[in-house]
Amino acid sequence: MISEGYDFLKALVGGEKIDIITGGAFMLCLLVLLTLFLVIFKKKLRYKPVKIAGIYISLIAYASYFSFQYLPIVLTNPAFEYNEMLVFGQMWPPLFQMNLFRDFLTIVQIYLKPFALILLFAFAVTLTFKLMRKIHAMAVLYAAITVFEIGFVVVQNLIKGGLTLTYDMTIPFVEILAFAVGFLLARLFIKLSGDFTANLIDAKAKIRQRQGDKL
Repeated sequence: MISEGYDFLKALVGGEKIDIITGGAFMLCLLVLLTLFLVIFKKKLRYKPVKIAGIYISLIAYASYFSFQYLPIVLTNPAFEYNEMLVFGQMWPPLFQMNLFRDFLTIVQIYLKPFALILLFAFAVTLTFKLMRKIHAMAVLYAAITVFEIGFVVVQNLIKGGLTLTYDMTIPFVEILAFAVGFLLARLFIKLSGDFTANLIDAKAKIRQRQGDKL
């Protein structure tokens, strides 16, 4: 990741032609941007170290999943003709040419890594951000991610004028299950840990508690 990111940033700063965006370059750029954001707004945010760690874990989990699904992007390759067998010529139908029961082990092998990474992402996000501990907030996040991924594929194909990326329409079902499991596991952990999670992660919880003790 470091070498890929270094080569990408070197080419970007040097004005060189960029032929490919790798998963490592993508992840390193995101980590650099997140670090700059946290450093600039450190005093205003007042995030605890554990919460900062949760933010990094969330980012790495989703960036790893996104890189696995959609990267690398080769910018110089010509686009292919849209595939008539696909939805809108660019989206694989759910479990295309596969049977859930007959090909169960194959399906598990294909989607196990995306499922695990999204589960980790949902778990970390639920623990790290208090707002995300509400089911409607997580539902909005899931919908936003799904729309973003579809849009990413469609826009890439529109820019290239043909088929360069495809979207697997099984993924939304994998994602929603992973989101649900990660969310429920995090909520269970929060419930069992009591005030431990709030005092360890939530930046303002301890401050409010101290103010209440003084009153």
